[in-house]
Amino acid sequence: AMKIKKSGPDYIQKAADAGTVAVTGFASMVHPLLGVAVGMAVALFGPAIERRQGRARELIQYVHDNISEFTPEILGDEVFQDGFVLLMEKYIRERNDDKRVILQKVLRGYIEAPNLLDYPLEEMTDLVSRIRMSDVAVLRNALQEETATNSSRAGGDPKSFMLREDPNAVSRLIYFGLLHEDRTTSGPQIREYDDKNFLHVWVSPTGRAFAKYINQ
Repeated sequence: AMKIKKSGPDYIQKAADAGTVAVTGFASMVHPLLGVAVGMAVALFGPAIERRQGRARELIQYVHDNISEFTPEILGDEVFQDGFVLLMEKYIRERNDDKRVILQKVLRGYIEAPNLLDYPLEEMTDLVSRIRMSDVAVLRNALQEETATNSSRAGGDPKSFMLREDPNAVSRLIYFGLLHEDRTTSGPQIREYDDKNFLHVWVSPTGRAFAKYINQ
């Protein structure tokens, strides 16, 4: 009897497997424990990693370049490994180069946290996914404005400041929890935006935490 030769999909699968094996191998060369974390990521979303090998390698290269910070204690910590898997999925799906740089800084912030479990990794990575780089620029300006407004104040609560920026961007930053609106100064909630009707805001604690990752 003639044997029927199997067609394409088998070869495609082998090529895909080779791609993810290469990524895991690269991680293991950086550190065997990083290979464990990347192996977990491959097991969970191998096809995505196979298609975006360049981005996966980019993140692994970041760990390589900062390996003195990524101690064996951290790399071997199950909490770190779970967090790395979560961040890697966001990283390989992120199309924007600037946002991937922010995610690298979030990873650095994660390993510098006194307690990995207390670090808001999901919140920070979700913010990076949802925010626009134009909103990031507005948040940078807000931080400068806040410093200028409160530079001469000694102690006490910070004073809110008028943010003369695109109202839509400001609204998004409030929605994301990066800014708080000072409603006592801003006036009625329902209003038309015009040049004289910008919002008064404070930078929130989340906004201040996120600011560490957006400094140029």
